[in-house]
Amino acid sequence: MEKTETRAQDIGEMTEPQMTQAEFTDKMETHQAFIHGKSAELLRYHSVKQILDNIERLEYQLRNNNFKPREEQKILDEISMLQKSIRTLREYEAKQTENKKYRAERTRLIEERNNNYSKIRTLYAKEDEIKKEIAVLRGDISASRKSIDQLRQLRPKLEQEWTAQQRKLQAARNKRYEEKKRLRQEQIRERQEEKRKLW
Repeated sequence: MEKTETRAQDIGEMTEPQMTQAEFTDKMETHQAFIHGKSAELLRYHSVKQILDNIERLEYQLRNNNFKPREEQKILDEISMLQKSIRTLREYEAKQTENKKYRAERTRLIEERNNNYSKIRTLYAKEDEIKKEIAVLRGDISASRKSIDQLRQLRPKLEQEWTAQQRKLQAARNKRYEEKKRLRQEQIRERQEEKRKLW
C-alpha cells in the first residue's frame, strides 16, 4: 500500500484532494454526534413553521382560556421550549446540509481515489510492457554482440580467403593475357610466312 501511495505522489497528473481522509472522518463524526443528539429532541417538529404554529396555538389558548397557575406555567414552559427549538432546528438543518456536503465530499474522494488507483494500475501495466520490451531488446543486443564477435573471429580467415581468391583471379587474367599475346604473335608469323611464299 505504501508503494502505491508513493507512486501516486510521483505521478504529476493526480489531483490533490481538497480534504484528507482523516480530516473528513473527524468532521463527519462531529456532525453525526450533533445530529444524533438533536434528532430525538426535534423528532416532533419537521419545520420552523410547525413550531411557530404550535406556539401560536398555545398563546391563543392562554389568551382565551383561564388556566390554573400550574397549568399556565406548563404552557409558558412549553412555549419557551418551542422558541428555543426554533434555533435548535435551524442549527440541525444547517448541520444536515453540511453533513450532505461532507457526504458528497466523501463520495468525491472515493471516486478520485478509485480513479487514481486505476491510473496507477494502468501505469504499472505500461511499465511491465516496457520492461518486457527492454528484456527483448537486451536479448537481441546480446545475440548481435555474439554475432559480431563471431564475425571478428572469422575476419582474418575471410581476408586470407579473399586475398587468395584475388591472386587466383589475377593469375587467370595474366595467363589469358599471355595466351592472347602468344596467339597474336603466331598469327603475325603465319601472315609473314604466307607473304614470303607469295614472293
